[in-house]
Amino acid sequence: MANALDLDAVLRQNLVDAGCGENLVEQCMRYAKAGDFIKVTAILKGLRNDQLNSLHKEQEKLDCIDFLIFRIGKGDFNDGKM
Repeated sequence: MANALDLDAVLRQNLVDAGCGENLVEQCMRYAKAGDFIKVTAILKGLRNDQLNSLHKEQEKLDCIDFLIFRIGKGDFNDGKM
């Protein structure tokens, strides 16, 4: 874990922990060192949006599994017909 007083290290570690690849980490670090936090924020918002979309796709899969569990529990597939 980075020392909280080393803001560069904190930013870098958080980007890595957020799943950013090496190139994206370096890009954000360059913008941050240049003081362009508008670009850093835009990148982070894009990443957040991508992660949220992935989460929604995974939730849809869970919903399908839950639906099948529910239907099987009701015996809907017991007669051998689908």
